[in-house]
Amino acid sequence: MSRLTRLVVALVAMMTALVSTAAPAQAVGNAEAAAKAAGYLASQRQAASADVGSAIDSLLALAAVGDDAQAEDAKALLDAVDKGAAAYAKTPEGAAKLALVAEAYGLDPTDVNGVDAIAALKAGIKDNGAFGQYPGPFASGMAMIALQRSGNDVPASMVTYLTGLANSDGGFTFEKGKPSDADNTGMALLGLSAAENAPGASQAIDRAQKWAASAQAADGSWAGYNKINSTAIMAMALENAGQPQQKAVDFLAGHQLADGAMPGDGNKPNLLATQQAALALAEASYADVEAPASYRPAGAATPSATPTPTATDAQNQSGVFSWLPWALLVLVVIAVVAFLMGRRRSSARAAAGERTEANAAPSTGATRSEQASDEGDARRGDSE
Repeated sequence: MSRLTRLVVALVAMMTALVSTAAPAQAVGNAEAAAKAAGYLASQRQAASADVGSAIDSLLALAAVGDDAQAEDAKALLDAVDKGAAAYAKTPEGAAKLALVAEAYGLDPTDVNGVDAIAALKAGIKDNGAFGQYPGPFASGMAMIALQRSGNDVPASMVTYLTGLANSDGGFTFEKGKPSDADNTGMALLGLSAAENAPGASQAIDRAQKWAASAQAADGSWAGYNKINSTAIMAMALENAGQPQQKAVDFLAGHQLADGAMPGDGNKPNLLATQQAALALAEASYADVEAPASYRPAGAATPSATPTPTATDAQNQSGVFSWLPWALLVLVVIAVVAFLMGRRRSSARAAAGERTEANAAPSTGATRSEQASDEGDARRGDSE
């Protein structure tokens, strides 16, 4: 193989690698369905504002979608949370959820209208690592996410307690001895992701993910509290772990009602199902959702410099990154072909020059022979 051929092969190999690695993973969210869900949630602002927990769920869902058209709705919901923060944080579970929404909106979780949600959360951690008034994977998962997002370490006892709740099949459930379900397994996965380097966490994550893969129905859903809620929570947990869940997203989008709501029992609009599904449709989770700047009150921290892309961002970017490496590959191929043609022309010119010299060589050689013969005759004449 010539040096030039090796160069061409190396360039093609390099560009093939670029094509396979430069393009980001294809977005698996559904921007249209997410936007419709956010629109429905905005229309239900008054209903959600009546309960701090529901207001927080709407705030997290709206933040995941990030449509500036709902900025005023988000601010009104934040106001409702502020007013009810003190009463809501009286339970450890409420404190964890309050801390989480504060973190998502760039607020100080230690001062939510005077409430230190982190201190209240920590007060709810028992000596054995259990958390809250109703201990279990769901409560522990929410608390562990809130601690990690606020920059606090997750106590080792919480990890030990949570991993100890796993069933023999790797899944989790609300009560020891009950069959594994998607809601609790999804929240356990999110919680363990906040402490994945703790002893036993990675093994529990791996086993829970394997259970999730085996328990997913052919239509992309998971059974649990409600197929919509359960599928949304499991999908966001697996997405957070880097496992695309297109079938789950398609299932959610396929069950969306005309007004943007997601159904509960009886195929009627369900607020909680819509709130949780919006996160999965927007390719976000409790672990990474961030409100855009337009949603945040004055004085709140700005969104991080590298936020997790929403479904819309990913779809916009994927169009660029899908063709850019191929365009570069075409340019390299054109350059190589031009180089080869140039080398061929140069070689042809050089060959033509050599042929010209070769054709001229006999004439020059004859002249020299004649000169040598004349010189010999002259010497012979002198000798005679």
